[in-house]
Amino acid sequence: DALAAAEARLAEAARAHAELASRSDGRGKRIAELEAAAGQAAQKLAEQTSAAAARAAEVAAETEKQRLRARELEHKRALARDDLRRAEGQIALLKDLLLREAGL
Repeated sequence: DALAAAEARLAEAARAHAELASRSDGRGKRIAELEAAAGQAAQKLAEQTSAAAARAAEVAAETEKQRLRARELEHKRALARDDLRRAEGQIALLKDLLLREAGL
């Protein structure tokens, strides 16, 4: 009977081992799935980061372009303002000369 009891314990141990191996395989598959999902998420994040960096560079370039355009327009406005002052001064001089000639 000791032999039968030992064989029963051995059979039980074999079943327990098979069950643990089955669980281990399932967990291994799940770990592999999670690792694959993590890899895909990391790849997507890298792509999004790259796209965001490219867009940030575009925005920075456009901002600089607008800043240069604003400076250019301010310079042109200053030149136009100077031209207007000169023209107003010339009109005042002409008016003064015409009034002197007319004796007024």
